[in-house]
Amino acid sequence: MGKIVRGIGLTLLGLLLLLSLTTATVTIGLDRSVLDDEFTKETLEEEGVYDVAFEEGLQALEEEIEDQENETGEIDAVIQGVEQNLSATYIQEQTEPNIDRTYEFLDGERDELVLSINTVEVKEAVSYSAKVEVRDSSYEELFDEYIDDGEGFEEIGEQIVEMAEGEDDYEEIIAENEPMDLNGDRVIDTRGDAEEYADEIGIDEHLQGGVAGFILAHQDAVDDETELEYDEYIDRLEESQEDLADGVETLTREEIDESIDDVVSTEVTNNDDEDVALVQSGVSMIGTVSIVLAAFSVLIAVLMFAVAETRSWALWEIGGISALVGGIWILGISTAESFVGETIQTVIEEEEPPIDPTETITGVIGRYLGVFSEMGMVLLLLGIGFVTLGILARKGVGPLADPGQADSTDKS
Repeated sequence: MGKIVRGIGLTLLGLLLLLSLTTATVTIGLDRSVLDDEFTKETLEEEGVYDVAFEEGLQALEEEIEDQENETGEIDAVIQGVEQNLSATYIQEQTEPNIDRTYEFLDGERDELVLSINTVEVKEAVSYSAKVEVRDSSYEELFDEYIDDGEGFEEIGEQIVEMAEGEDDYEEIIAENEPMDLNGDRVIDTRGDAEEYADEIGIDEHLQGGVAGFILAHQDAVDDETELEYDEYIDRLEESQEDLADGVETLTREEIDESIDDVVSTEVTNNDDEDVALVQSGVSMIGTVSIVLAAFSVLIAVLMFAVAETRSWALWEIGGISALVGGIWILGISTAESFVGETIQTVIEEEEPPIDPTETITGVIGRYLGVFSEMGMVLLLLGIGFVTLGILARKGVGPLADPGQADSTDKS
């Protein structure tokens, strides 16, 4: 009768140990991976998530620009400007504080979660790239892109381009022309008149200074009284182009500011959301539950020693259960990784994104699953260790040797 009760007791304790080890592996694994902010940040960085996100952002920006009327620079120039002035580090700097705030919120340290991204650097990069595009453009490109044709201005634009090609062309054109009537019946000879004319032909106020500079440079060049030399003419064109570039930068920034705030944010609170409060409670308890389960497993192991007929049998049962749980975790994680990898690959092939994130996504998931695989390996090794101790105990070797075996060994 005693053996039957002992057997039932060992069976129940074995089931409890199996359950506690399995649950402890889950909670400890979660606490060390998904719920560990430092692990998450390290994973995102080492698996190149920020690099992929930056490349994806460039693609999204290019598509956004293509869908809109782009009056302040070429698409390639804008993308190039962002690439030159920003990097994956910017994405990382914006992401990591949000990760910290998220974990603090999940741990119950915050009542509100505000996720935010500072877009100022992006705006500055895009605006500056538009400025560089204007600054590096030819005069012909400037007139085609930024300056609408007005009364008499088409001819001026053509002459400015030709006059800038060389001193001989410059001298030839100024010898054959004189200041033009652009605004009514009077010649424009002051900056105020030139800016007023630029406004009348529809030039944006930010660009009027640069356009006025081109107009006045031309008018002074063909005016016999000013005697403007070629080198001075080129200097004034360059100054006007720089003014135009500054205006384009300002105009671009204002257009972006109209559609995108300097800080883009979203807020989550737990005041009226029972689900959020429940998640917070669960997360905050994970660490405590892990410790309790580990202690509970040790307690069960001690009870198994007390109930088992021999120490070796207790060691074998504890080791076998531990090895079983560890093996199941290792096999399960290996299968899960394979399944996840194949699933992601299938989805990516169907979606055909411009940038293939398969390696990055599988790398991130693999690192999280790897924590559970490591836990399984620890249990497997512990199990093998306990089984080995059980064999030694049966042979009467070591401090845990079965009492009878130890006595017989001493007598021999």
